[in-house]
Amino acid sequence: MSSSTKVGKDTSLQGGVFFQTFRDLLKQREALDHQILRLQGHFFKMVEKNAKPGSISPSKKYVARMHNLIILEEAVRRSMIPGRKMNMIDILKAIKNNGLYHSKSKLFYTMVNNKLNKDPMIEKVSRGVFVLQKRSGRLEKVAM
Repeated sequence: MSSSTKVGKDTSLQGGVFFQTFRDLLKQREALDHQILRLQGHFFKMVEKNAKPGSISPSKKYVARMHNLIILEEAVRRSMIPGRKMNMIDILKAIKNNGLYHSKSKLFYTMVNNKLNKDPMIEKVSRGVFVLQKRSGRLEKVAM
């Protein structure tokens, strides 16, 4: 080790230059942390003040559910004609025209598509084309 890299005795002493600089830096850091916390508090107060009263959160808006007597899966089945090929547009029109299910959702198309793909009674013939299987045996009673 050269003499320029050796640590002097005054660095470990309480009155040394290094110790004094270190203490000053710690005080500065503490002051900056305090300022950051204060600014965060101001920021959160502004966000709360700008939030609409009664809202759940500033970015989400509560939308009341529409009144439906049957679930979407059943509405899709009732709107389809058994054994006939139907595309998404036909199915959506049938649901709307029959008044089976009401929704103002922007994702209604996706909701119906998910039900069509997961329903064991509906077969996907080709892209966007579905067929409701004809019921065999006795008919199920539908509670209304």
